[in-house]
Amino acid sequence: MARGRILSRSISHDSKFNKLEMREQWFFMRLLPFTDDHGRMNADLEEMHYQIFPAFKDFTPQKARRYLNKLEEVGMLKWKENVVIEFINFSKHQKIGHRKAKSEFPDINGNFDAEEEKEEQKEKVFKQGAGGNYIAYCSKCNKDLYYKTIYETKGKSSCCKAELSPTEITKENKDG
Repeated sequence: MARGRILSRSISHDSKFNKLEMREQWFFMRLLPFTDDHGRMNADLEEMHYQIFPAFKDFTPQKARRYLNKLEEVGMLKWKENVVIEFINFSKHQKIGHRKAKSEFPDINGNFDAEEEKEEQKEKVFKQGAGGNYIAYCSKCNKDLYYKTIYETKGKSSCCKAELSPTEITKENKDG
């Protein structure tokens, strides 16, 4: 789990966020740093009190339930009590600068790392050049490389020993 999360100032213009009362907005922001790399966290309301709101004696599971239901109603998150809280569009707003750790929590449908499994199942498709060689690009230096067999594209680049990509690495897919 990260030490913290980024909260973009663009949230102040978000229509869903602005449907919330100030206390509900505050509650949302207090939850965010406790999410894992998939935007999920524990939905045990008693534990939430001790972990996230330790200084607030009047914080109750009933208040948390009311706030969570409101956040779900406006489309900010989904949750199942005592199972999981899952932030909607988390990966769109949070840039994870490392390989995502496996989640301790299931997604809202009860699946573990379904998003990651889908990504792993996507097969990279390398194009073949006129001579029949497979064209790959070094993910580090973007050099175009040619391999005789598709098996060779599963390895590392011959130049930088970095991952191979079937497409050129542009500034957009390097940053995003």
